[in-house]
Amino acid sequence: MSEEMVIMSKEKLVDLFRTLLNEAALKEREREADRDEYMTFGEVCKFLKISSSTLNRLKAEDKIPYRKIGGCIRFKRSELDEASEKSNYYKLEGLK
Repeated sequence: MSEEMVIMSKEKLVDLFRTLLNEAALKEREREADRDEYMTFGEVCKFLKISSSTLNRLKAEDKIPYRKIGGCIRFKRSELDEASEKSNYYKLEGLK
């Protein structure tokens, strides 16, 4: 394998570094946005690999956080993550 030496000015190197940092920050913001997405009942069942009756039970026992938005039940992914970290009552396999 041959190695090549690339010569660039300090300004170009700084620009390249800034571009890489901006791209990394953008990817992190996208990951955070994904964590804050609202999920439907069915999506949560698939995500956690649990049945709808299990999710209903967990919801009824206040073991899993949820919201009613426009008459529909929604679950915030970041809150599901937090609940799984705090709870020994059940294992949320999809979050690990």
